[in-house]
Amino acid sequence: MTLAEASRLSTAPTAAAAVDRALQHGGRDERLDLLRGFCIIKMVLTHLWPQPLDTVWMFGFASAAEGFFLISGATTGIVFRRRAESSGFAFAARGLARRGVQLYLLNLGLLFVFLAAETTRVLQYREVLPEGSSPLELFTLNHPYFLQVLPRYAIFLLLAPLVLAGLRAGRTALLVGLSVGLWGLVMVRGGNLPLPYVETGAHGGFFVLSWQLLFYVGMALGYHRERVGRLWRRLPVGLTFVLPAVLMLCFTVLGWANTSGRLAGWGWEAKQVALVFGRRQLGPGRLLDLSCVALVLFAVVDRFFVPLRRAAGWLLLPFGRHALYIFLVHTASFGFFLALGPWLPFALYGHPWRLGLAGVLHFALLWVLARKTPLKHQLGL
Repeated sequence: MTLAEASRLSTAPTAAAAVDRALQHGGRDERLDLLRGFCIIKMVLTHLWPQPLDTVWMFGFASAAEGFFLISGATTGIVFRRRAESSGFAFAARGLARRGVQLYLLNLGLLFVFLAAETTRVLQYREVLPEGSSPLELFTLNHPYFLQVLPRYAIFLLLAPLVLAGLRAGRTALLVGLSVGLWGLVMVRGGNLPLPYVETGAHGGFFVLSWQLLFYVGMALGYHRERVGRLWRRLPVGLTFVLPAVLMLCFTVLGWANTSGRLAGWGWEAKQVALVFGRRQLGPGRLLDLSCVALVLFAVVDRFFVPLRRAAGWLLLPFGRHALYIFLVHTASFGFFLALGPWLPFALYGHPWRLGLAGVLHFALLWVLARKTPLKHQLGL
């Protein structure tokens, strides 16, 4: 069945099932791949042009990184449930663990490359291993901001076989309760509960005990995709779109007020803002904001999937299907993009056209690699 044929069945009693079958691509849900491609592009853009994009980012406090972890968890649940059912749990568990180890080793290799570049003054800063730091810091999570996503993702993948086993055993409520409990423990501790040693460095980052909530709740949603899908179809549009859209607009106003400093004038102290909307601890206000954004965007993609796929699938789907690989390549190239600055005969930052051209070339490289490089299949989650 083609996508167009599935779309024409929208008035039939079995429309939802027909469209769901049409959305599958190699055991994946292309609606999620479209959204994850959007998140990856936003994350890359934020690294290249942080201030302008953060200012106009329309979703309040929630960032693309949270969406990336949530969608990646859901994709993991969908893909590895099918692999466990078709090839056995042991095969699926080994695949998850292997990808976690691969990702950690690749990220570690990047760290050593950047350290060598800093030591030889190819890079003009010392962020990977600041002066006076122990070499053992390389094996922690205390890295510069553009090197903080992948090692945490690797940890989540390494623990994912245990979660998959619990989901298969019917322990979904217990697993979700434990995940929420760990996040709640961070909040009870005032939003400050880093893992001993590995998250206690000078670099900010985000806490594993908080952000695991996104990945593992997403994994549970993906594992029970068909049941969640049936519930989604039964809910009124007021709950799945209208109310979340209104709340999202409210969070957008609060986000702009915080950026402009007006939130402080309304009586909010910096500690209160950090606890409720903070990124490191994934504050409850930020989680609610993310939930609203996720519902609104998914409702839009679900309703207009066919035209969206035709218009933007060429760009978003390669990025979404191979998000880990793309982000790994971006991390490597972005580090050396930063290194180029002092060596160029002209400045990049402060010159929008030059920086824009460099960004276009960077994206072109990522897009070509997403479509053509065989290595992308090794990190296809």
